[in-house]
Amino acid sequence: MKARTRYLLLTTKSVFLVPVLILLFILAAPMASSLFLAPSFEGASAVTAQNMANERRLADNPFQESRSHSLQHDQSHSQHHPLAPKVPLGFSMFNGRNHPELDWQTAETEHFLIQYPKHLEGIELQAASIAEATYEALSANLGVTFDYKIRIYLSDEDEIVNGYAMPFWKSYTNIWVALNDVAEGWSGPEKWLRTVLAHELAHIFHFEAVKSNVGLLGTLLTAPALPAPWTEGIAQYQTEPWHALRGDAILRTSIYDGAPDFRDGRSMQNRGLMYASGNAQLRYFASVYGDSLLPKILSHRKELFGGRMKVHNFEEAFEEVTGTSFADFEEEWRRHMSIYYYTLAGQMERSDSLASDPLELPGLFKGEAAFSPDGSQLAAIYLVSGAKPYERLSVFRNDSTMAETVLDEGAFTGQLKWHPDGSELVYGRSTRGENGSIVNDLYRVRVDGKPERLTHSRRAKNADYTPDGQSIVYVVNENGTGNLFSMNLSDRLKSGRSDSDRSDSGRSETRITSYEGDSQIGAIDVHPTRPVVAYALFAKDGARQISVRNWETGETIMLTDGMLDDRNPVWSPDGQQLLYTSLRDDVPNLFVIHPFEGTGSDAISDEERVTALFTGASALQWVWADSSSHQPEQKNGQGEELGEVQNVETDAGKGVSGTDGPADGWILVRRSDSKMDNELQLIDASRRASVSSYPERALLPDEYTRWTTHRPPNVIAPVIAPDPSLIQARRPYDSFQQISHIATVPFPVYDEEIGAGVGVFTAFSEPLSKHMITGLGYVSFQDPGENSLLLLNYTNNQLRPSLNFSLYHNSFTSRLYEDEFLVTTNSGLSVLGLLPRDWIDSPFGAGSLFSRLRFDYTDSDRFWERDDLPPFSPLGDPQSGWQTDLTLGFQLKKQKPYAFNVIHPLDGWGVEPKLTLATKALGGETEYLRADLKAYTILPFLGNSRFYLYGRALAQSGTAFNQDYIGFSRYDEITFGELVPGIDLFYRDTERVRGFREVATGNRMLFSTVEYRLPFLPSLETQILGLVGFGRTTLSAFLDVGAVWSDDLLPDDAADGTVTRAGAGFELKNVLNLFGVPILHSIGYAQPFEDFGTERNQEIYYRVRATVAF
Repeated sequence: MKARTRYLLLTTKSVFLVPVLILLFILAAPMASSLFLAPSFEGASAVTAQNMANERRLADNPFQESRSHSLQHDQSHSQHHPLAPKVPLGFSMFNGRNHPELDWQTAETEHFLIQYPKHLEGIELQAASIAEATYEALSANLGVTFDYKIRIYLSDEDEIVNGYAMPFWKSYTNIWVALNDVAEGWSGPEKWLRTVLAHELAHIFHFEAVKSNVGLLGTLLTAPALPAPWTEGIAQYQTEPWHALRGDAILRTSIYDGAPDFRDGRSMQNRGLMYASGNAQLRYFASVYGDSLLPKILSHRKELFGGRMKVHNFEEAFEEVTGTSFADFEEEWRRHMSIYYYTLAGQMERSDSLASDPLELPGLFKGEAAFSPDGSQLAAIYLVSGAKPYERLSVFRNDSTMAETVLDEGAFTGQLKWHPDGSELVYGRSTRGENGSIVNDLYRVRVDGKPERLTHSRRAKNADYTPDGQSIVYVVNENGTGNLFSMNLSDRLKSGRSDSDRSDSGRSETRITSYEGDSQIGAIDVHPTRPVVAYALFAKDGARQISVRNWETGETIMLTDGMLDDRNPVWSPDGQQLLYTSLRDDVPNLFVIHPFEGTGSDAISDEERVTALFTGASALQWVWADSSSHQPEQKNGQGEELGEVQNVETDAGKGVSGTDGPADGWILVRRSDSKMDNELQLIDASRRASVSSYPERALLPDEYTRWTTHRPPNVIAPVIAPDPSLIQARRPYDSFQQISHIATVPFPVYDEEIGAGVGVFTAFSEPLSKHMITGLGYVSFQDPGENSLLLLNYTNNQLRPSLNFSLYHNSFTSRLYEDEFLVTTNSGLSVLGLLPRDWIDSPFGAGSLFSRLRFDYTDSDRFWERDDLPPFSPLGDPQSGWQTDLTLGFQLKKQKPYAFNVIHPLDGWGVEPKLTLATKALGGETEYLRADLKAYTILPFLGNSRFYLYGRALAQSGTAFNQDYIGFSRYDEITFGELVPGIDLFYRDTERVRGFREVATGNRMLFSTVEYRLPFLPSLETQILGLVGFGRTTLSAFLDVGAVWSDDLLPDDAADGTVTRAGAGFELKNVLNLFGVPILHSIGYAQPFEDFGTERNQEIYYRVRATVAF
């Protein structure tokens, strides 16, 4: 039997090896081709990727690349059968929701099929014009055409600044649209749809250009050889000009910091640096080597197997076409970039010219920050750490202690503003809205209270209080158009008022602006005394400028030149001056005007440059000197401290007092000279830039600047007007017709017991993931009926719940059974339903309802011999037979992302009740009702040590198969965590009280564990062939308590058959990294509690068990 068990496990590994490799490629492909990538983290909640909004923090240095969403979107609640391969290809791979309310339509052009929800009608006209113009340009530039129509999917179901392309034989791209966030997350005049659609189509053209003649196998050989920077660089160079936030800012900072390598593993910004490096490399390559060489490199093929296989190898192609190795080219490019940026740096200001020290705050990549009106507190949003990749909103006491009070945590969006009386803050957060959409909504929090949600599914952010503090002004995303509204915080909607006057919170709302079309609004700032708001407008024509509007009179003034990309307005404390951040230097720098001393060009002519920093700075707030009791230590610009009576004369001719503070107050800025982090700093508001050549461009030789302006031979226009004539046909979207073949791979199977055989893996999917079909199986030539395997799975996501239909033959279920490892084979079918629910308003929470209807045959004899059980075992021999059962339950849990959740989660809780009913319907041979309740919580203690509390209650009426028993097991069951809530791969209705090795059975069980967990070693620093490694280690002390009995409601004494146990001991947990997959395993010492400290009944054990119950 043991030999057979070993064979089964080895065969199972070999059967799944090839599909796993294929799926890794499938899952990696969209990542390689997306504009922005979400970080992934270890552990159960790791897969849920809480932090796409960290893209904002990581790219904010102090510039920002993207203000994407940062929400735990329940990807851990997989929408597929646990035994089926997973191919998440649609929008749901990011948002975990099906959105059946969307009525999808199709518009067909000469080269494209454009799919969009009906309520977005009109967007297909814009997409058609952009797509066809892109096709024409890229076909000419890259020498690529298609013999099929490329599919484009556009959706506004979430506020996610993202898009991705899938490089299969019939490629497609999915793009989120109707976004206001691009007003802040992007630079340049190009609108979102123009930028993202052309970018993703460039990926598809690139993949087509290097595609092999042998399908997926060729792609697997080609993909690893494609340098990631060039994959992104080709898309950026071909479709957009060189921009500040898509290249220059992070690249210059990293070079200035002496850390230009995005592969160095030192910074969370390395991903953004990779994009910028590829962008710059392509522009430099084209400007020096010529655009004609790029299509030659991409079309180059290496012939294998006598020319039967032709694959693209990038580095070989690059060297053959250019005569230079790619490594030498990269070194040449680095030298050129260093000369360019260091020469530029020599003509601009350094950060030490700001004459003050940065504020000392915890965390990384500080975001929004503001001093309270009286200066006694500083509110700031920051990334907690690299290991804890989520954001925190805290208030710090503005004195030498800088004592911190945490107000909220999660995924923050937009600005942070104080109430005029300093009692509360208003801010935006990414959260779940109507139909589970990921949207921006507004919150407020008192400095001594809890957050209150002000809007619901309003897609609102960037709020500020009016001078009287009774209302807020904020930005609303109206189907991609940004507009300003105000909300009366003290007024609830009264009966008889029009619905148009109400917000989703029930408070009255008033429209301030009425922009239409493709216009967006970025940061805002309300005047300190007047009914006036300044805001950054990203107009329809691509102009980015500062506007000022009086919401009482409706008068609007445009203050700045729209071609200079001015943003982030900040009023002076007296309201006489307006500060703003401009990207005209390719990094943010500060300018100031006096808006009420003139209008139009008069206001612009009064513009003064505050900073000309090489690495830039963004303004967050302007405060009076006496509003900041914790004033920075002033310096004279050469790093020398100022004495109490010393004044420094600035370019503006105003003295800066070393004791009283600047006469014009302080400007709170965010800046950085490093890719590792950014800093908050108070600077003298009266300072003016000392570089006389600005605002003119710095002087550099043309040979060093040419790459920044070089464009491909055929340039895609920045603005492309909609052309209805391009639409050839319209029809409702048919999801079944769009099911595409992804992969079919045959593979050999051989084992000495089953002989030779052949296996196959196949996968089909529809781009919205409405239909996904996967199959895995093999046929044994020796005994096809006995030894063959079939796993066939169909997932339907057309309804709000996901429905998964599975047909299987000889699938496996296993458990430790006395001293043996029992494997039963199962044949039958099941239907699984999963409905995610948003029961708690938290970015770290996940809830779902689940159900499973199953009818299958369990064969327990295939790998079991009847003499395997020891004498007098309370367990009977495993049983075979048919079972029909229905499982219903729900799961609710909350856990913050943490790099080491797999071994030592720092917080979290969860509850999971479920009922299983087995019936004799359809020929079932078991009949029982089983109730199961599990719950856990993690409590903080000293430092990073934690208490883990887990409890479980089980009760059953009726009789199940012997192997599906309730009670205490001899050994710990193997658990890796749940792939689907409530659905297990193993028999798991037993627990073990450590310190005991005897089986106990019954139909009632109570069990609880208390563990004190302490980090022990960061890593064992052990690697075996680079494939197996031993990572982080923790030490724990535990107490297990449990009781097993039958029939009665509560346990009785031992005379009535009740078994009660208590065990205690210590355990050393370690992360085993097996082929890149983290597995938690442990070795421990335990004794019965009554024997603890004696030499009786000592036990050394080993187990593989997840760190939390589910």
